[in-house]
Amino acid sequence: MERSGSFRAQVDTTTKFECGVVLDVHKIVPIRVIPSDVSEHEATHVVASDGIISATIIPSENALGTTVPKRMTVGAAGAPAALGYRGTSHDLRVAASYGSDEKQL
Repeated sequence: MERSGSFRAQVDTTTKFECGVVLDVHKIVPIRVIPSDVSEHEATHVVASDGIISATIIPSENALGTTVPKRMTVGAAGAPAALGYRGTSHDLRVAASYGSDEKQL
C-alpha cells in the first residue's frame, strides 16, 4: 500500500535485457515528517505520566489535543509548561488544583 507523499523514489539504474525487458531500479527514500507543536505537547504529557488511557492530536471543543492519563500528577500536567511549550494554561490550572504553582514546575 503506497501512502501519498510518504516516500520519494529515484531511478538509480535502468537495465535493458536481451529479451526486451527493461528494469528500473528505484531507491526509495522515506520523507521525514516534522511533528507539530500540538503533537510534541501531548507527547510530553504521555512521557511524563504513569501510563495513559488515551491521547490524541485531533482538535475537539476548545483543545487542539488531549491526553487522558491513568493517574493525574502535577508532573504530567505541568511537563509541557516546564519545557516551554505553548498552550499550557489549562495544564497549569490542573497542576494548581493539585497544589502546585508555576514556580514549582
